[in-house]
Amino acid sequence: MLERARIAATERMADEVLTIADDASNDFVKYQTRDGNVRLLPNHAAVHRDRLRCESRRWLMQKWNPAKYGDRNRLELTGAGGGPILLEQLTLVAMERLDAERAAAAINGPKIIEDAEDAARLTHYKAK
Repeated sequence: MLERARIAATERMADEVLTIADDASNDFVKYQTRDGNVRLLPNHAAVHRDRLRCESRRWLMQKWNPAKYGDRNRLELTGAGGGPILLEQLTLVAMERLDAERAAAAINGPKIIEDAEDAARLTHYKAK
């Protein structure tokens, strides 16, 4: 019941946001100059207050009904030409990075070599 009430409240708030945004009655104030002319000046306080009222309602709408009013931030990773990322490509990238890290470690100081494959890589990098 709470969820249905919040959804109904967000719909009401959406209507209120539109009403507040469309109401321009307090956007200007009449000001009489010293010579008796009447000028319209922007009412910055009212405009900022209306902005705050709209933003507060929008924030509540995003929290109470995120499916409809929440931010839609998505991160999509694609392979070459917009296709899928192949596991083989990820493995190659990881292996290249590992090789680079091993080479940097070999240059920066002694390292315990665990197998012949490591020894071959280290020798290869030192030779360059």
